[in-house]
Amino acid sequence: MKEESLEKSASIRKLLLDGLQQWKVEKALKSLEDGKVTFLKAAEISGMTVWDFADIGKEN
Repeated sequence: MKEESLEKSASIRKLLLDGLQQWKVEKALKSLEDGKVTFLKAAEISGMTVWDFADIGKEN
């Protein structure tokens, strides 16, 4: 029973972290699109490396 509870907690934590990461990326992309930040700053806001952020930018 305790193991099931831990798995549920871990799953919820992962969902929250994934959602937070997605929100950061969307915020960074929007700020970049609006001309409010540079590409480097947008990558920093997203919490990603410049190269990973560039890959995200290509997708969008």
